[in-house]
Amino acid sequence: MPQSLDDLPNELLEQITSYSEVWEKRPPPSSSIFGVLSRVNRRLRDFALPQFFATLHLPLTDVSFAVPTISAGPFVRLLALIRSNPIYGNSIRDLIVGHKFYPFFDLFYIGSANASLSASRYAWEVFGAERPSPWLNLESFACLDMSCGPATIEALQSCANLRSLTLAWDDTTYPDLDGFPNLESLRLAGKAISWDTPSVYWLSMEE
Repeated sequence: MPQSLDDLPNELLEQITSYSEVWEKRPPPSSSIFGVLSRVNRRLRDFALPQFFATLHLPLTDVSFAVPTISAGPFVRLLALIRSNPIYGNSIRDLIVGHKFYPFFDLFYIGSANASLSASRYAWEVFGAERPSPWLNLESFACLDMSCGPATIEALQSCANLRSLTLAWDDTTYPDLDGFPNLESLRLAGKAISWDTPSVYWLSMEE
């Protein structure tokens, strides 16, 4: 007869914790059910940490008016944590850059096209520079708050397990998807032709 949560199998713990996902207002990560369980004891920490890190949100900051890029401080701290123990990076399955996620059809306003592309290109180069890559087990990636282009695809080349890709695409060429053999869903939002032709497209390809 189980006497505490420690005595329950992981399958039952997963069922119990799944009820937290239906809350209309979710607590901050540190106060979430997995955040709390990870601080109880080693047994519950081993169960909760992979769940806690399964979905990550990377915050953005503006380098100038309406030119968002990845916030350096939180990103550097995340990389330091991943370097300290491989379990953190190995647990990441879903990564959302910014606060928007699918389905979100309104495009952000770009204050300066050149500044936005330059800032985002540098950010994606930094994002993909870590070796070994911490994103090897990533299954879904979404970024609708920041410009994405070929540099984004290059940064994600280590993600052979990627199944879902959602991007605010700011390039006039179709993305090269050869590096994602398991991709099932691609969603692109952006300006279809060039900055001088502000036609907006939303492309969704799903099996």
